[in-house]
Amino acid sequence: MSRELPDIIKEVGFDFSWDERKVWELNVPTEDMSIDELTWHFDIPFIWSKPDGYYDVKPMRLLTIPNNIQKHTNEQCDRIQHIQLTSCFGNSAGLF
Repeated sequence: MSRELPDIIKEVGFDFSWDERKVWELNVPTEDMSIDELTWHFDIPFIWSKPDGYYDVKPMRLLTIPNNIQKHTNEQCDRIQHIQLTSCFGNSAGLF
């Protein structure tokens, strides 16, 4: 399997490494926005399906057919299914 980032990830500007903990520690203002402005993220392959995979699963797939995803990916599926959207968008610490 190719280890190169998919072109779509490069095109949307996520072609860098980042530390989730450091992102949540940033002291920046939050902004309210419609979920409709963010749902396009669900169609970008940000997740891998197996240890040797590389960005081959779109989050929408986890939301629509989680039983077909391998066990180690189910943890990510569980995180996605239990997200409280109001928490993720500025009201308190979220899961992203």
